[in-house]
Amino acid sequence: MKMKGWSFPSLNLIKIKTLVSNLFNKSLLFWVLSICALLQTQSSVLMVSISSNVGVAGDFSFFQKIFSVLALLHLSALMPLWPKFCDMKERREFKKIKNYLNKIVFLSFIYYGGAIFVILAKGSFFVNAWSGRNVAFDRLTIITLSLWAIFYGWGNIFSIFLNGIGHVRIQAILAILGTFVYFPVSYYLGKRFGSLGIPLAGVIVMIPGIIILPLNVRSFLKKQIIT
Repeated sequence: MKMKGWSFPSLNLIKIKTLVSNLFNKSLLFWVLSICALLQTQSSVLMVSISSNVGVAGDFSFFQKIFSVLALLHLSALMPLWPKFCDMKERREFKKIKNYLNKIVFLSFIYYGGAIFVILAKGSFFVNAWSGRNVAFDRLTIITLSLWAIFYGWGNIFSIFLNGIGHVRIQAILAILGTFVYFPVSYYLGKRFGSLGIPLAGVIVMIPGIIILPLNVRSFLKKQIIT
């Protein structure tokens, strides 16, 4: 647009609408992803009480909280990497990103390995001291909770990277499907195996994500490094 020799920037309403739509879609996907993750991680005690009884759920909650804290501490350590990955992507430092992810995976396994070893060796002592009474759970349930924590941490490593580069859709799809599957599967396994069935359901639901997300990251980095 020109008026008396002055030029004015033209507004492309279609581009503005597309931009706003894209921002909203990503924001909506992040919200859906957060809600689904919250439902899956915070509903285990509820599912134990539904499939077993409140007393079993109370005992289960003490051990479950230990592994939730373990997983959330790891996630909180990963969160500052979100903007870092975004910045590294803008600078096209994809080989550096690949090496960085390898180091994170290595350190994460050391963290989980050490923490789970302590829990398996002295977990009952800490739980009993915390609860003020004798809380006994079979070792298979503890091992299943350990596997749940490792799967959760493994998925979060790649989720943080994908969030940083704005690739949220595949995560949101997996989270939605996983949430719909989790509740009936955990109820069935809880009825069949007791409290062991609840973390086992969580492990089963996470299997697609721990396979697909690393492959998605690997494919993205390989393409960027080649080009």
